[in-house]
Parts: sequence; structure tokens; C-alpha cells
Amino acid sequence: MTVEQAILENVKVLSPDQQQEVLAFIKFLQSDKWEDIYKGRFQELQQEIRQDTDIDPDDDPTETVLEGIKQGFHEAITGQTLPLSQMWDGIDDN
Repeated sequence: MTVEQAILENVKVLSPDQQQEVLAFIKFLQSDKWEDIYKGRFQELQQEIRQDTDIDPDDDPTETVLEGIKQGFHEAITGQTLPLSQMWDGIDDN
């Protein structure tokens, strides 16, 4: 099936109002306006995506996290832990 055939098949099942919207959109795409309108918006979206995928400097690398877990597990097994009652001793001594 060609793209044109797929479009026609999908448009056939739409309501008349939806078909009118599709037609208006096609006419919009055929005009010169769409590039000007969407070019700027596309660049904005690219920047938003980059910002969303930037690495958070507060996140520790996986290796660091795994090393901390291993160290904590080793300390727990070998008894190198503080009783819970002592964990907060001196925390407010500033």
C-alpha cells in the first residue's frame, strides 16, 4: 500500500468534520506559512528535549551507587554499623 492509499483509507473512516480538518491541514501544508510557523516551534521543541535529557549533576554515576551499596553491605555483614539510636547523635551540634 502506498502512502497515498493509506491516507485515503484512513480519511474515509473519519467524520465529515474530521475530514474537513484534514483538508484544511493539507492546504496549510501546501502553503508557505507552515515552514515559518513550525520551523521556530520545532527548534523550541528540540531545545526542550535537550534540556529534559541533560544529565542531572546531582545524580551519581551507576558505578558510584553500586560501590556505595557494596560498601554498605560489607559494613553490615562485618558489624561495622552504628546502632540506630546513635545515628543522629550530634546531628544538631552546629
